[in-house]
Amino acid sequence: MAEILYYAKNLEIMNQKNFEELIEFVENVGETIEESENIGREPTGEEFYGFKRFEEKVPVFIKSDREYFVEIALKHKQKAVGYQSMVFLCIWVKNLEGNLIGRTARPKEFAKFRITKKNGKIVEDVVKAFAIASKQHNEDMRVLLKVIKDVDKERIRI
Repeated sequence: MAEILYYAKNLEIMNQKNFEELIEFVENVGETIEESENIGREPTGEEFYGFKRFEEKVPVFIKSDREYFVEIALKHKQKAVGYQSMVFLCIWVKNLEGNLIGRTARPKEFAKFRITKKNGKIVEDVVKAFAIASKQHNEDMRVLLKVIKDVDKERIRI
């Protein structure tokens, strides 16, 4: 995320006002998804070879755009007890440079997506997703935004 914010600033996709508005947004986030949401289990009343069947209800938050969507999903922690918010940036295949529609990518094949002034809102949406996902992500975004906003183009290296 630091590299994306760095280039967004240096390529003038985002300006000082954008950074200030995002910092204000991040600082005004109260409760986060990780704090306020849970994964629930509900019995279906069915059995499978003596095992009762349950279905999990998992909250997923999505912000869509014509070129992409940002998803925040609550998942079980892998090596600890509890839940963690995961942020995913999903870019529609039709918006990638390279022809992947209707086929599987070859090994080591890449497709590109260019962030420009026209679609620069993608950066803001991802920052906002991290800001509301968890307290730790929120703090990370706050620090990153402030550092990159205040550093001159020539002085920063990532």
